[in-house]
Amino acid sequence: MQKGASLAIRLDFGGQQVSAFGASAATSQVYRAGSFVGSVAEGGPCNCEIYTLTPHCNATHTECIGHLTAEKIFVCDVEIPLLTTCLVVSVEPDGQTSDEYYPRLSPDDKVVSADALHAAMQRAGFQSGIRALAVRTRNEPFGDFSAFFSNDAMRLIRRSGFEHVLVDFASVDKADDDGKLSNHRIFWDLPQDSRIESAKSQRTITEFIFVPQDVSDGLYALNLQIAPFMADAAPSKPVLYPLSTFKLI
Repeated sequence: MQKGASLAIRLDFGGQQVSAFGASAATSQVYRAGSFVGSVAEGGPCNCEIYTLTPHCNATHTECIGHLTAEKIFVCDVEIPLLTTCLVVSVEPDGQTSDEYYPRLSPDDKVVSADALHAAMQRAGFQSGIRALAVRTRNEPFGDFSAFFSNDAMRLIRRSGFEHVLVDFASVDKADDDGKLSNHRIFWDLPQDSRIESAKSQRTITEFIFVPQDVSDGLYALNLQIAPFMADAAPSKPVLYPLSTFKLI
């Protein structure tokens, strides 16, 4: 890879999309106002469309601690450096693990365990001071997104000092977890089973990425581009660059 590699899955409003949690597909429609038609194809002067999407469910997105707080905390207010170090690792999810997960694990779960993640990090060249972790479990941008971290794996991520976690699955937590979001809480140092009125953190979680096959495991420079939405999550475009291009560590 000699140039930037985007980890974002393109959102095709008229074609195949990623999806999660039973959400409706993202849609687009022509904007109309009086005699104005926002479609050149329909005779209008320009194209102008209305887009409807749920960032958590329909697209590569980045979320902040406001995902779990009663107070409105916005991802656009998180201070993210222009470039930061990012370790890319490939991990095979496996349901056979003795790791913990709250509230429960099932035999058919696809779990990224702490041991598997640790081994992948070591193979990829982990060292202290790396700020971001991108986890690859798949070779195609679409399909089954049901993998998730064990609680022990998320604790390893926190101990390792990562401030930004990027995953190619729908959520760092199990989809049917009774709304516990235990891994989100571990990552943001929040108590389990408690309503969170307000909290502060500069750490982010990015979900629904896709790491191209020509991006090898290893250390890169990450430019995490986030739409300036005043929301807990927003569509994002993480871009990797060869670390040799920059002096980050």
